[in-house]
Amino acid sequence: MKRQKTFTSLILFVFMAVASVSPCWAQDKAEGEILRSEFLGFELTIPDDWYNASSPGDDQIVLASREKDKAYLLISRLPGQKRSLEAFDRSTRHFVFTQMKGFLDEEKHTAVDDHPAYLWVYQGESRVNENGWRKFYRVIAEKDSDFVVFHAVLETEDFLRYRGSLEKMINSVNWINTESIGE
Repeated sequence: MKRQKTFTSLILFVFMAVASVSPCWAQDKAEGEILRSEFLGFELTIPDDWYNASSPGDDQIVLASREKDKAYLLISRLPGQKRSLEAFDRSTRHFVFTQMKGFLDEEKHTAVDDHPAYLWVYQGESRVNENGWRKFYRVIAEKDSDFVVFHAVLETEDFLRYRGSLEKMINSVNWINTESIGE
């Protein structure tokens, strides 16, 4: 009887030790936390100075900088509906110039995990909560017959500090499935 209690106590102790150590070990990776989204069809690495601010069940991801939420990266997926990157380029330019009363700092063709993409860096009036003038970093990548949109919003003076983190996150993307969300 005493052996059984000792054995049970030992098993319980080992279980509790493993349970208390495992989560810390998994989260303390030097390269950051791996975020996986089946709906968006990718996984990416979130740097340690950023966190996942998404609400459970959302069909988009919101990542925020830990430093007083000074930068946000929203990631969503749009049905392709037979659109092209060139069509997104035209509509983005039109929106920036007319709706935001802004201007483009940079635009170029690029790639996200070997999928064609387009990058825009622009400034303009933010229409959300009347936040005034902001800087935006936007990448739209082709994903099967859909598009995945990486849209960052920051204060203009904080842009250079966060640009590297944004690029690292987007460059860490690995596409994980090939399902489209509709035509």
